[in-house]
Amino acid sequence: MKVLVIEDTSFMAKTFAQLLQEQGHEVTIVIGFKRLSPMVIAIDTKKQPLPIDLAEFDLALCDGELYGEIGGPAAVEVLARAGVACFGTSTNPDMNDSMLTKGAILAFLKTAVVCGLLDGTFVAAQLKQDAPRLLADKQAVQARLCSDKGLMARGDALLSQFFLSDEE
Repeated sequence: MKVLVIEDTSFMAKTFAQLLQEQGHEVTIVIGFKRLSPMVIAIDTKKQPLPIDLAEFDLALCDGELYGEIGGPAAVEVLARAGVACFGTSTNPDMNDSMLTKGAILAFLKTAVVCGLLDGTFVAAQLKQDAPRLLADKQAVQARLCSDKGLMARGDALLSQFFLSDEE
């Protein structure tokens, strides 16, 4: 699968990308969007314009707050209309709800997404089919993922690895 990671925090984007690549997916990272129509112009990790063809992507993992003036909910709405399955991820539960309203198939807290990618709760290739079950049990899934101390430690170690490399 081709996955678009839309995340303006470098260490989070690298963490998501690594976990998705470990599942065997090809990942493109952008930090936001300059324009969503008529042609989609993303903003790459060097803050340069990057024309992208949404039809190339099967899945997008989208943060709620992005670099630039276009937020996650607006991006999700365009991506969903283009047929890209969107997984919203924010530390703000209201932002996750907004992304669901705009067409995301799932939206979870960032901590839960990292842990869920680590333990196999979120398998990118199965998210479309698993989304109804995961959404129906969202609170319990998030609580389980975020309360597992071992899983949280693994997630923190991975995040720290990328956080520290960004500071160098």
